[in-house]
Amino acid sequence: MPIAVHMAPDIHILYTMVYGPCLLSELFQVARAPEHDPDNRPRMKLIIDCRRGDLDIDTEGVQGGLSFVRDLEKTGFEMEPTAILTGNDLVAMFFDGFGFALNDTTEIRKVFSSLEEAIAWLGVSQHAQAICKIQDNLLAQLRAETFSFYQAGAPGR
Repeated sequence: MPIAVHMAPDIHILYTMVYGPCLLSELFQVARAPEHDPDNRPRMKLIIDCRRGDLDIDTEGVQGGLSFVRDLEKTGFEMEPTAILTGNDLVAMFFDGFGFALNDTTEIRKVFSSLEEAIAWLGVSQHAQAICKIQDNLLAQLRAETFSFYQAGAPGR
């Protein structure tokens, strides 16, 4: 899967990186994974980095994402600030409109083109160096996995 996640409880950051082609439904599958489920982790600020990914907004992903957030809200869970990184205008418009579809009046999700802007908005500038290291490690991991996949002669997606 072209998604890697790093949870850093010491700085309260959950960093998710998309690399290569990916469906929105795959991204929400990762969010639903037990180890990333909000009930099974401490409160964290989220960074979803799609800048190196080709995120395709599929119907299943939209419906699944909306139901995922609505289900969380029913439990009384307070949504965490989420910074989405993308250079794709369509992906940015989708995430900008996501809160509207949920009738969300708070600015809990925001789209950025740079990690530095996202870090500042999340209020974690004191951890910028650690977050950049997480980004570098995830990128190296995903590149190595992609290289190994193609080295083994596996067909592309």
